Amino acid sequence: MTTKQDDYIKTAIRLPRELHAEMLDVARKTGKSLNTTMIEQMSEGGIHSEMEYTRITLRIPKKLDTLLNYAAEQSSKSKNAEIISRLNQTFDQKQKVTYAPITIALPQDIVEKLGADGIEDLVMGALVPGEPA
Repeated sequence: MTTKQDDYIKTAIRLPRELHAEMLDVARKTGKSLNTTMIEQMSEGGIHSEMEYTRITLRIPKKLDTLLNYAAEQSSKSKNAEIISRLNQTFDQKQKVTYAPITIALPQDIVEKLGADGIEDLVMGALVPGEPA
């Protein structure tokens, strides 16, 4: 999707020198413009979030990518936030899983993309190894 200049508002702001220097540093390290960096930082929670996180490149199966996109859309989160939330859940020692019959309602396009094996993987992936079924 392309954006037009009419989609943006030009504005001027005053920044503390230290914050401006931090943003410039992030822009240089990521190879992005200062403008792009500022927009991303404001959208993602600020300059300090860049220092609190490590960037990784992750190769995942296409079926899992489809599921993550769908889950993120349903929860109104970014895909990154959805992945972090799910990873945090796996490390939560207090999390207990109980097994009971479930019904899953998935949109037809997801069912078609996943197929029977993908849906089984989705359901079985929700089970915690080592816990009684």
